[in-house]
Amino acid sequence: MPTHDGPPPIRIPVSETMLRTAQRFASAACIGGNSSVREDADRLERLMEDQTVGQLGQMALAIWKDGHMGEYLIQRAAANAYPTQGDGGADFVGSNIDVKTSLMRASYDPLSYRLPVRPAEMHDGWVYVLALVEPFMAGVVLVGFAVSSDLMARGMATDGTFAGAYVLPATELRPLPPLEWRGRWGLT
Repeated sequence: MPTHDGPPPIRIPVSETMLRTAQRFASAACIGGNSSVREDADRLERLMEDQTVGQLGQMALAIWKDGHMGEYLIQRAAANAYPTQGDGGADFVGSNIDVKTSLMRASYDPLSYRLPVRPAEMHDGWVYVLALVEPFMAGVVLVGFAVSSDLMARGMATDGTFAGAYVLPATELRPLPPLEWRGRWGLT
């Protein structure tokens, strides 16, 4: 892994329970909608995989942040109660946190990826976290975060997949603090 300023990205292993939970909520979230990255035919073909990847990123952040997935489950219950209403970008009820998750296809190096945020998803004062799901959904790498002003200062991409989006290379993200949960209620 290349060196960069700050601690390395944080890896959350994906358990069988986590994967089944993510797939269950992904299935409920597959109600259509639009994609700013994929064409309609490609979107439908990969919808379940994309939704599962997004669920795992959100779940991993909740586990890292709180030591359990409770806040993720609360948000999913709210989303399922109002399936045609968007969350406005908030991945936790009442928060300013938006987790941007991708499946690691191009490289095994999490620092080779970028954090993209489309203008419609950009909100002043928000926190955007880059999460990457490993091949075979074995784990989720929480790479780092940026605040809206970091992304706006960098400007928009003018070409490629993320043309028209605010984009920041993973090597320029702020590192997540090294939280650890131990004991009876934690991961270990």
